[in-house]
Amino acid sequence: MSMGRTSFAFAAALLALTAACSGSTTSSGSGLSASSFIGTWKATSGTITLNCGGQTSTSTITGDVVWAAGTNGGIVQTGSCNLTATISGSTASASNESCTEMDSTTGGTIQLQLTSYTFAVSADDKTATENGSGSASETISGQSVTCTYSETASYQKIAN
Repeated sequence: MSMGRTSFAFAAALLALTAACSGSTTSSGSGLSASSFIGTWKATSGTITLNCGGQTSTSTITGDVVWAAGTNGGIVQTGSCNLTATISGSTASASNESCTEMDSTTGGTIQLQLTSYTFAVSADDKTATENGSGSASETISGQSVTCTYSETASYQKIAN
């Protein structure tokens, strides 16, 4: 998920940044294997809500999430940020991850801090739910804006 800009412009960019975050996971415990996650997942519903200094905006989550095989039995969610997660049961999860990106629209720097993230695959490996929260800050010409975000989405697996 991807996000960033001042006020609503920041919120729109921040939404984009958050959506673009990606992850690398390793398996632990019993439950689904990494192969249950690998493939392309299309968003079927979901929203991301930003709060930037008391101004709230909500956007629909669209697009695909792609999980691929990683190293050491893990998986990687492709994107512009690297997110390390662990698989426990049917859920890949992560917390306290961060990444920094340049905002091509404003020329600013966006710092994304993920507080929590889960991607839970159903027993039939055909649907999944995603939840995440955190904050994003953008610095443009020495001035910073910080927003918090929370998101939830549902996905359908469309390709292995």
